Amino acid sequence: MKPIVGITQDIEKKNETSFYAYLDNNYAQAVYNFGGLPVMIPILADDDSVKEYAAMIDGLLLSGGDDIHPRYYGAEIIPECLP
Repeated sequence: MKPIVGITQDIEKKNETSFYAYLDNNYAQAVYNFGGLPVMIPILADDDSVKEYAAMIDGLLLSGGDDIHPRYYGAEIIPECLP
């Protein structure tokens, strides 16, 4: 059985209340080419769904996107990281 690899999606704001979730197919193709079964993980807000996805996958590919602001993980902004 092939390992199931979850792949996170990126988002683009559509308007004030909705967004597009998308993923470059190259990520899925790469997982498949190396023997995995890619599964796109949707952007969900509830902890139960996140736990269910975590339980069903064998690996996780973080596909990228915007950087996470340091305030969300209790770190300071350092000058080297500013644009």
